[in-house]
Order: sequence, then structure tokens, then C-alpha cells
Amino acid sequence: MIYRTQIIRGLRLLKRTRNPDGGIAATKPGVVSGCWTTAEALEALLTAPYHDIDLRPFALGLIKYLQSTQFTGAGKAGGTMIIVLRMDSKEEVRALGQTLKGNPSLAMPARETDYGTIEFAVQDPDNYLVLIAG
Repeated sequence: MIYRTQIIRGLRLLKRTRNPDGGIAATKPGVVSGCWTTAEALEALLTAPYHDIDLRPFALGLIKYLQSTQFTGAGKAGGTMIIVLRMDSKEEVRALGQTLKGNPSLAMPARETDYGTIEFAVQDPDNYLVLIAG
């Protein structure tokens, strides 16, 4: 219970700083939403032991953002789970993304984000999206 007030304040801050597109800003308030920051905010929301309001609509909004704006094949996903694999270097991610060019499992081609990572996504055999970033 020691951190109850701080946790609740943090969740309220996340809710207030959500962008109009439903995501969380990549680097600072007012900039483009990022998949990584939105997924991290969702994780914080879902694992927080204290809530003073019903945050389910907020969580569902974050999930909807992740499904609809980051991946071209998101509507076909097997569920709402997005798996993020973090690699050590941009070069590794870029090289792996290049090897998958033209592969039907590639859901989002490799791209550089506004916050400095390279990322791409594949759809696994069960139709879950796996985001590879570095």
C-alpha cells in the first residue's frame, strides 16, 4: 500500500496523455503515438495493483490502437496479444526483416520509428502478431 497514491497518479497521467488516435506518445506529449510506448502503458495498466476508477475502457482503447494502427494484418489476428521481442541492435533487426521480404507471414515491413528503433512484425501460425524491435 505504500505506493498506492503514486500508482493511481501514474495511471491517471497515462489516461490524460493519450493521443487522439488512442495511442501513447512515443517520446513526449504531443508527438506521434508509438507501438512500444502504448504497449508499455497497457502493461503498466494491466499489472497495477491499485485502481480508483474503471480503467477497462482505457485499456480497450490502447488495445484497439495497437490492433488497428500498427499492423496491416491486425484485423486477422488470433487475439489481442502482441508479443514484443527486443533484439540487441538495429542492424540485426534490419537484416532479419530483409530476409522476410515477400514472406506472407510479414504483417508489417521493417521501418524506423520516430523514437529511434527499427521494427517489423510477423504473424505466427496461430495468427498472433509478433513485433521484432531493436
